[in-house]
Amino acid sequence: MPVAFSVQVEDKTYYMCCEKECGKMIVRFREGEVPKEIPGESNVIFFKKTFTSCSTRAFKFEYSLEQGMFLAFEEEGCLRKLILKKLSKEDEVDETMKISF
Repeated sequence: MPVAFSVQVEDKTYYMCCEKECGKMIVRFREGEVPKEIPGESNVIFFKKTFTSCSTRAFKFEYSLEQGMFLAFEEEGCLRKLILKKLSKEDEVDETMKISF
C-alpha cells in the first residue's frame, strides 16, 4: 500500500521526503502539505509492508524509488533519527525498521 508521511508542529505542516546529499540518501522534512496528486514515481512515497508474517501491527516502509531501501531508526547520541537503510536479503528481519501502530 503506497503511503506518504506528514507531521504538524504548532501551526505548520511538514511532509517527509528522501533526497540525495553528498552521495547518500537522507530523510528530510519539508514545510508544506503532501501534494494532492503524486506522480507514479515520487520521493515522498513509501510502500507499507508487514514487518513479519506473524506481526499484524508492525510494519516496515520501503522507499518507492529504490527497491530494498527502508525507513529505519538510528541512534545518534540521545536521539533516534530516521534514515534509509538497505536490506541485504529480502527475508532479513531488521528491528531498526520496525514501526508499530
